[in-house]
This record gives sequence, C-alpha cells and structure tokens, in this order.
Amino acid sequence: MTLIVAGKLSSGTKTLLSVVQNEVEPSIIAHGQNQGPKPPGWKRPFLETSSAQRKPIPELIEHTVEFPEKDESTGELLIYYMGPPDDDFLEAKVRILMSS
Repeated sequence: MTLIVAGKLSSGTKTLLSVVQNEVEPSIIAHGQNQGPKPPGWKRPFLETSSAQRKPIPELIEHTVEFPEKDESTGELLIYYMGPPDDDFLEAKVRILMSS
C-alpha cells in the first residue's frame, strides 16, 4: 500500500498514522489482503486475466495528417489503446472500480 499525503495536516502526522494503524490496517487484515503482494486467488488485471490473451495487431496502418499550420517543423500525433476488448464488460468494470 502506498499512502501519499500532500500539504499540512491540521492534526499532525500522529493522528494520520493512528488512523492508518487502528482503522486501515485492521480492515486490510479482515479482508485477507495481508498475505503479501498477491493474496491467494487474486489475479492481476491485464496480466493474468482473459484480457492478457490479446491477439497481436494484424497490420500497421499509417496515415499522414496535414496540419493547417504555417510552421510544420514540429509536432507529433500518437493514438493507441491498451486495455480489455470493448465487449468484455466485466474487465472494464474491474478497471473502473480499481481506478476510483
């Protein structure tokens, strides 16, 4: 677990550490998540789930896009997507839950 605190704490760090030690850690232990970095039965999304079995991109498609700028000496556009297939709703839901 990583905890990042920015700014001044009105009650000081002792109160924050007390909350972590007395409320957060017991909750982690109660949910069985204190078994190390990978609890039994837990799978890492995009590495050990069905979304990890992605087929390679069949072909490279390149397009030249004309920019209407007078100075075209700089600029680059890169568009890519890496994630579950758009019809894999369970993986998409896991991704949303993990990011919130």
